[in-house]
Amino acid sequence: ARDRTDITVALGFSGLSRSAKLNENGDSVNAVTGNTGGFVPGLALEIEAYPLGYLDVGPWWLQLAGVHVEALWTAAISWQDNGQEYENSFSELKLGASYRFVLWDDKAAPHATLRLGYAMLSYPNGSSFPGAQYNAPYIELDSEYALPFELPLIDSLSVQAGLSYYLLSTPAGGVSNLGQKQSGSALGVNLGLVAALDQFFVKAEATLQTISLGYQGPFTAQSGQIYQNPEFSELSMGSKVLVGITF
Repeated sequence: ARDRTDITVALGFSGLSRSAKLNENGDSVNAVTGNTGGFVPGLALEIEAYPLGYLDVGPWWLQLAGVHVEALWTAAISWQDNGQEYENSFSELKLGASYRFVLWDDKAAPHATLRLGYAMLSYPNGSSFPGAQYNAPYIELDSEYALPFELPLIDSLSVQAGLSYYLLSTPAGGVSNLGQKQSGSALGVNLGLVAALDQFFVKAEATLQTISLGYQGPFTAQSGQIYQNPEFSELSMGSKVLVGITF
């Protein structure tokens, strides 16, 4: 519908770097931090389908409704903490409904995609620094614009940008031991380029995600430090290079 592909499947490699901080409310000087020590390699998968458009069933505006799945798995990483070695891997899974807003009926027309779904983000940590698991509904808005000039070897080059918000309710994992959650927010941004040739494409994307949680303690860390009102924040930076096909 509206001169858009109806099924997109992409698979490729990813990198994820995560840093987190635990501190007393208002005290950033004595904060305790944990990080991955660099980018952790992994695999990424993205699928988006508009079945009514593929089957050409119903009015055009209904054919712009679809579903999506995004998944990421990292390799296991290990590190030393208090004389012990720990190993963990991270994973992300997002699935839900999609709707495309195409400005006009043309292949080069800019479009935006609204996505509503449920995310399962798992960042475990077996060491003394708390890990986290977030199961939360989310809303995401992505836009894509095909650059208005011709390039050799490819049919088109598009710029993509997006913003997402996660409605955090009850995070699990080590952060659940910090006390009673008082506040929580999670935002994500992404920026990418897509080079297309016939029905194939290559996508390069950079992502940034920030999460902030506030708790009412007290919480006693393994080091013996007591947090009356602990605050937990984390920053994740990621990259993807995907090869895909459209139908």
